[in-house]
Amino acid sequence: MGRPSKYPSRKKLEIVLKALESGSPAEIAREYKVSVHLISSWKRKLLDSADTVFDGSPDKEKKMLEQKIAKLEQLIGQKEIEISLVNNFVDFYKSPDRK
Repeated sequence: MGRPSKYPSRKKLEIVLKALESGSPAEIAREYKVSVHLISSWKRKLLDSADTVFDGSPDKEKKMLEQKIAKLEQLIGQKEIEISLVNNFVDFYKSPDRK
């Protein structure tokens, strides 16, 4: 996992919008003490996802739930493996042939 962002999403949006409005990302970068590269990265991310702004939340919620389901399925798989291993150890120690 990456480290948490220093700037919340709202602040990133504010910075990018100011950079777009002013036409001078370098000036805004100095004002907020961030790199021009970072502002460009945020701007690219904003523009790449701009078409989803008016889509509504069902798609976003659906995607979030699908990710949650995938994570839970992975956890269930891990637990099944752990249970299987425990059962194998129990069977081994109950076995009369064990030396």
